[in-house]
Amino acid sequence: MAALTQIKLPDGRTVRLEDWGELPLWSRQNIAVNQNADVVFFNYGRGDAIGAVFANDLQTNMDKGGQLLGGEMFVFGYTIEPEEVEYVGGVPTEFLTLQFKETMRVVLAEFKVASRIYAEGKIPWFPQGSGLYGFDVGNAAAITSNGFPSPTSMRRYTVPVHIASSQEKVEARFRFPEFPLSGQGTYTAWGWIWKLEGLRRRLR
Repeated sequence: MAALTQIKLPDGRTVRLEDWGELPLWSRQNIAVNQNADVVFFNYGRGDAIGAVFANDLQTNMDKGGQLLGGEMFVFGYTIEPEEVEYVGGVPTEFLTLQFKETMRVVLAEFKVASRIYAEGKIPWFPQGSGLYGFDVGNAAAITSNGFPSPTSMRRYTVPVHIASSQEKVEARFRFPEFPLSGQGTYTAWGWIWKLEGLRRRLR
């Protein structure tokens, strides 16, 4: 039986499967205490300055903020994952119960391609995928999760979202349309990762 080596896209183009792979895109940002301004994901690339540090592959695998340089992607789904807390003292359970609840209440998550909205809603509406769950280490640090973590759990699209190379801007953000994120406990920032899952054209 002949092997499947290429497929025809809805726009009439024929692509070789060997040029594509299940290659996710991700971007990490921090929510600060009393955050009020929008928190924007996918707006920087590897090596770009983020405050006092330079982004590496753990922060993002975007080559340029907001763009897929030379590639394209069909997004099948995404996850919004809490990653870490820069905790500086206090009672970790206070953060686990109060701060996470507050974030679920006041944050509106939004995902856009070429200024068109493809996802919008509160964080609890979107499964988080893999990650830590209700973990704390005494008075030093604490973290919790958006539901029980599973690497197979993500918000899936019925029709994939197409990102057409650098022609279309990619952006996700946390908005605070009603209230700022009031601080609970003692921490300096809370790290989150927004990850897009799907088929991406290989560049290397």
